[in-house]
Amino acid sequence: MMDANLRRDFNRLKNFSSRDWEALKRRQIRKYRRLLADEIARAEAGNLMTRARAEQLLMHHDSYGRLGEIMRFSAIMSRRSWLRLLGEEWTGLDNFFAWNDELRQLLPGRVTLLLMNKDERAAWRELPDIVTIYRGCSEVNLNGLSWSLCPEIASKFPTLARYKPPNGRQPLLVTAEVAKQRIIAVKLDRKEREIVTFHARQVAVEDLTSALAVCDIASVAR
Repeated sequence: MMDANLRRDFNRLKNFSSRDWEALKRRQIRKYRRLLADEIARAEAGNLMTRARAEQLLMHHDSYGRLGEIMRFSAIMSRRSWLRLLGEEWTGLDNFFAWNDELRQLLPGRVTLLLMNKDERAAWRELPDIVTIYRGCSEVNLNGLSWSLCPEIASKFPTLARYKPPNGRQPLLVTAEVAKQRIIAVKLDRKEREIVTFHARQVAVEDLTSALAVCDIASVAR
């Protein structure tokens, strides 16, 4: 059963007007800025922010806002903690292409084990020396860092509302190859078989409206 305090808060939220929500949002933003300023001051004094504290601060942001904050955190966290945080949050982030240039500066161009968990590291070790990868996109974001081992999975992305090509641009499936050592990370969350790399070499670009590849998931390295 809902206790009295929780019921009171729930009923209060039900009666919130749009003005109430905007006021609450502004208060939350001010609170977050104060918390972040405190962490910056502590870092300047030599006390770098912990991963646990960073995770608490990220709770103030949605999937589109978190990456920008993680990029800021790189200046107030140890390199090791920051890479582990980015790896843990990776599949809950949605706007990598907007931060493409900054990520190129902060991430190495080679495998980074701290971005992966145990299963992901094992999957990376099983990959062949040259890996075929796929990216569903449009002509405006052909050169992103997120790819998939499976063309069927990649081909679905341009059909999703949040990833649809802008202004009626054609959805595309890019096939590329990359050297195993140039793969920064393998990410297995959400079963997307994601490959993270800045060094994909394009082999083919297909129009997704007329051709969809099929992936035998059983053939993907285990």
